[in-house]
Amino acid sequence: MEYIDTGKCIWCKLEKPVVSFGKKPHIIPHALNANYIGTDICNKCNTFFGTSTSNKPSVDLVFKEVFNAFRFFGQKLTINSYKTFKSVYFKYEHSKNIITVKNSFLTTTLTRQFKRGLFEIFLQYYHDQTHGGNNPIFDPIRDFARYDKGNLRVYYLKADYILKPVREEDMFVLPMSEVAIAEVFSLGIYRFHFFGHFFYLEIIPELFNINSKKYFQEQTELLVKAPNLMGEIIELTDILEVDMFMQRFHKRKICFKTS
Repeated sequence: MEYIDTGKCIWCKLEKPVVSFGKKPHIIPHALNANYIGTDICNKCNTFFGTSTSNKPSVDLVFKEVFNAFRFFGQKLTINSYKTFKSVYFKYEHSKNIITVKNSFLTTTLTRQFKRGLFEIFLQYYHDQTHGGNNPIFDPIRDFARYDKGNLRVYYLKADYILKPVREEDMFVLPMSEVAIAEVFSLGIYRFHFFGHFFYLEIIPELFNINSKKYFQEQTELLVKAPNLMGEIIELTDILEVDMFMQRFHKRKICFKTS
């Protein structure tokens, strides 16, 4: 079976028979129990996102680690919680109430890999819904997510309240409505939420530079009017700014330590 729509890879832009499309391309890492399957992602590019190098963790693994932490710390913790929490990068010690970073990866590296994962998911899902992922306007996303060139901005809603979905299948919400697509092409911005955490992606830099200031101001004004949703929209420059450990919602504060 081949996972093909146009037959042209949305990442490297190569076509058959130069590349093959036989590997199932999960739009969201399969380890997160999400069953979104994409098309037009060649085997080589599909493998790339799940592969670590000597000095960088894989894009998909960093994404999985963050959202597994969302899932774990979003539940009621007990004295035995540490026994079930598993992570490549983080260690949870309930008795001391601390999170330790287990390896020597730099925070800047983890942050960049996480951001690349967000753009990976956007382009793959956009293509799945519109068949337009090969549009040259998305070349900055290809450069950043696939080839680690340049930089695209991610903004995060640091709110005082998280609207956590009740059902597991509602944890991943990828809007691709006419309104969402219109925002991409008129404002250069894509907004979505995972596990109740809101993110805003810089999709088209030229439009983003023109519209983002006014857009975020309007979004902030809407927050003021929303009960229990006060907060601020910040540019994500440090992965620890994403409250993956739900610090704001546990009585005992979790501290960060590195080793």
